[in-house]
Amino acid sequence: MFYPRIQNAEFHGDESLWIATSYYFEAFVSARLDSPVWNESYETLTQPPVGRYVVGLGRSLGGYGIRDLNRPWNFNLSDEENVARGHKPSPGLLWWSRFPMCLLAIICCLIAFYLVKDPFGRLAGYLTIGFFALNPYFSDTMLRAMGEAPVLAATMVAMLAGDRAVRRLQVASSRNQAVGRRFVPVMIWLVIMGLFIGIAAATKLNGASSLVAGVGLCLVIPFVQSSAMSSLQLLSVSTFAVVALILAAAFTFVALNPYLYRHPVRRTEQMVQQRISEMDRQQAAMPSARIDGPAIRRLLVIADRVFHEYAFFSFTKSWIVNGILCVAGLLWSGFVGAGWLRGQRSSGGNVVLLLIAFSASAPILMTPLDWNRYYLFPVFFSTVFIAVGSVWIIENLARWTTRRVASVRTKQA
Repeated sequence: MFYPRIQNAEFHGDESLWIATSYYFEAFVSARLDSPVWNESYETLTQPPVGRYVVGLGRSLGGYGIRDLNRPWNFNLSDEENVARGHKPSPGLLWWSRFPMCLLAIICCLIAFYLVKDPFGRLAGYLTIGFFALNPYFSDTMLRAMGEAPVLAATMVAMLAGDRAVRRLQVASSRNQAVGRRFVPVMIWLVIMGLFIGIAAATKLNGASSLVAGVGLCLVIPFVQSSAMSSLQLLSVSTFAVVALILAAAFTFVALNPYLYRHPVRRTEQMVQQRISEMDRQQAAMPSARIDGPAIRRLLVIADRVFHEYAFFSFTKSWIVNGILCVAGLLWSGFVGAGWLRGQRSSGGNVVLLLIAFSASAPILMTPLDWNRYYLFPVFFSTVFIAVGSVWIIENLARWTTRRVASVRTKQA
């Protein structure tokens, strides 16, 4: 479904900048840490570099080197002028720069299937795949040579690692292992989760929002199925898990960006300030893209984009249907997660899904710009819960119909 769309996804001017600056890939893999490309500049401040590494890897696989790169897109010029001045990548360069995004989109879809099928059944997993693959929003957004596919893929792998941590805890608890042996494999998976949250943040700064979910999971895990532990042991395990996960995320975030090596904290602050300033300039340059007015208007715009314009079911008043299905999915997911927290053997990975869905989607509530790619996380996770809610309604209708048929036959007999 995605592979044929690589060349058909509408070109975006921002892709030009990501491809033009993908020479950071060669500088990083060749360990040229003293290269002037790592000096402070617009490129090093505006976005972390992992998305450019992915673009660089893709075009390198296609045989395109630094000399084949286009120049950055100039939004002050017309499309024709940009093309004439070499600001648009050639068709082959664009295709190979997008190719790894296609693979990452597929990985996101398969991980979502894996995380959904156990607590909610295979039908929910297949619906998730179908809604994802058939929704034009995802092919338009995730196949572009930009940071959306890498940041979502890193977040999904982090979620998968969190799911494995929960599963290892369940296995260890069922075997009544000692406290130390019980939590060692869990801690390993939590560190891996932290590493991929760091990768997500090193792709786009909003990828760091999943760190909130990781910390929440670290605080929850030791208290589940661990009644034999003392309060001091619980506190120690939670503290150690939080510190290990945060350090793993911070280490990866810095290690993947040589610009940060000299002054990690100060330069990270500069990157955040640059992002804020950049968005202010974008609002001034494109007032039509601003979300102005009171908070309720922002919520209405977000709801319209997530549950209508960018949703799989998109028709007049579709936000009502999608909203109901999403709420049903969230309620079912919350019920399953609450059961695990009470010590039941239901899938605790569902707790990881809920935590990351909310933490990764939360930054959209603060965005001042109404751009489609900014809605990636809430649209993705709402799609998951719409699929789950659809199955919940289908199964309950099937049970109700079966009971009604059985009741009618009993009365007739």
